[in-house]
Amino acid sequence: MVEGVIPEVWTMFYDQIQGFDHEPGYVYKLRVNTTKLPRKDVPADASNLKHELVEVLEKTLAEFSPIEGNWKVVSIRNAESKTVSKASPFMTLSQGRVSGSDGCNTYFSSYKEDGISINFTAFGSTKMACMGEGLQDLSSALFKAFEATTSFKLNGNTLSFLDKNQAEVIRFEKEK
Repeated sequence: MVEGVIPEVWTMFYDQIQGFDHEPGYVYKLRVNTTKLPRKDVPADASNLKHELVEVLEKTLAEFSPIEGNWKVVSIRNAESKTVSKASPFMTLSQGRVSGSDGCNTYFSSYKEDGISINFTAFGSTKMACMGEGLQDLSSALFKAFEATTSFKLNGNTLSFLDKNQAEVIRFEKEK
């Protein structure tokens, strides 16, 4: 991510910075010199901007949440266990975003967590007609469980989403 021309507006950066070697697991603050190249010297499908590292201002260890990663749904409150097992729903948590599949449709949202509580924004999903036995009920139960989730508990490779009464609404196992 880079801060754009307008301060505090960040965008994805997909180009190279000459002289900079990114080390995974770190967040950097860089001073970069950007030069506009003449179009005649640039291939048609390339950027006409050249980025060169001036200096590394900061290099800090990135903070990762222990719940980030790929999770297989093991159980959902009010859903048949054989349907959950057969449909193989899953969830991926990464940098404040959640995505996955309910066994038929894909879903996505964003979330905030503080090590104990977790809150999701409104979910979006595809709307395919799911013809398998119990898939519509499974999808409904999954989204109701997400809505009810207020906190989580992580125990080894098992992640549980809990409601306001600390009752488990979804149980996940970490995918390897």
